[in-house]
Formats: sequence, structure tokens, C-alpha cells
Amino acid sequence: MRSTLQVENLHRRNFTLAFVGIVLTLLGGATAHAGRATRNVDQAIAWARGQKGTQNWATYTCLKFARTAYGYTSSYDTAKTAADTARRKGILRGGRPTDAPRGAFLFYNWGTAGHVGIRTDGSNLIHAWTTSGARYARIEEVNANLSLSFVGWVAPGDLNTLMP
Repeated sequence: MRSTLQVENLHRRNFTLAFVGIVLTLLGGATAHAGRATRNVDQAIAWARGQKGTQNWATYTCLKFARTAYGYTSSYDTAKTAADTARRKGILRGGRPTDAPRGAFLFYNWGTAGHVGIRTDGSNLIHAWTTSGARYARIEEVNANLSLSFVGWVAPGDLNTLMP
């Protein structure tokens, strides 16, 4: 049987953990977790838009940019590997990029690494590009001007299945 002091300490610890969780949620998300998003679609897009114009994401970090928007801490080496994994898991959908829901990862063929961006609204996406860092772009512009071919998309609800 537990003593009164043990029970009080247990209640105090549980209250503290609950309070910390509430504070983290109010501040925009919980601590990052490798296999689970800590931001919802609106939060991820807002975070990504906040990075627009920064050079922090230049040089082959499109996947890091996309996964960080949702708060994931680990990922695959390249967007191509992530797209291949999504295909194997049965969560990569084809069609057109404009078929994808808001917040979906849009995958493209590009060199050996591939490319990924996040669908925002209308015919737009936000992505990290090698020469311009994080940028907002029209999907048609990405397809035509950057010489990318569309591979498929992964819905926001399937991202936890995709991430390691």
C-alpha cells in the first residue's frame, strides 16, 4: 500500500506533466517525435510560409524542409527514397499535383535525389529549392520552369505512416 506522501508525489508529478503538455500545445506544438507529426496542416503551412525567402533550406534539403514543417525529427536521405517508400507502403497517390489535398507532400523526379514540396492552396506549393531556399510557387511553374516531372502525392493523414 502506498503512503500518503507517495500518493501526493504521484499526483504532483501527473499534474506537472499535464501542465507541461498544455503549455507546449498552446505554444504551437509538442516536442518533436520522429514518427509522429507535432504540427497539423495549418501549423505546418504557417511554419513553412514563415521560412519563405530564407536560405536556410538551400542545397538538397527539400525533404528536411517539408518534414520539419510538420515537426518530424527524422526522415529519409532523399525525397526520391521517401517517394519510393510511400509507393511500397501503398500511400503514394498519382494523378495531378492539383488533386492533392492541402498539406500533402508533392513528390517530383529531379536528378538522383528527387524533390518534394507541400501543397498549400489553389495551385500553389511551398518548397525549398537549391538556389532560392524556401519559396512559394505555382505548381505549373515548378513543373515547367524547374524541369521536374510529378511522381505523386502523400496525404497529410498518411505522413505518420511514411516517416520512420
